Amino acid sequence: MSPTLSDGEYLSIDRVAYLEEPPQRGDIIIFSRPGGRDYIKRVIGLPGETVEIRSRKVLIDGVELTEAYLDEPSRIDFPARQIEPDHYFVMGDGRNMSSDSRSFGTIDISDIIGRATFVYYPFEQMRFITRPKYDAK
Repeated sequence: MSPTLSDGEYLSIDRVAYLEEPPQRGDIIIFSRPGGRDYIKRVIGLPGETVEIRSRKVLIDGVELTEAYLDEPSRIDFPARQIEPDHYFVMGDGRNMSSDSRSFGTIDISDIIGRATFVYYPFEQMRFITRPKYDAK
């Protein structure tokens, strides 16, 4: 999740965040995958939307998603795909080194463990993790 998160940082996870409202675009979530491995990625696409990556730009229903938190956009295109009900398209912020929905598919809401809310270690890096504002949608 670099540049947003760094190796060795400890996070506080809100495990009840999605009992009242569903995940939102920009949330950093922790989820499990088959085989028992947990991942941390950013929610990019929501149920019912179409996600596409073309010419280094993420498009949501054909509208470019402005992502100020990225150091480098994706170098690889991804064909348009509509997201199933109760599923989310996730990507790492280190786009060109991330294993994410482009390779393993969308995430079912039942696989989401929680939302990252706070970095508490190392102490000099403590900060809240906030949801970015987007121009699209």
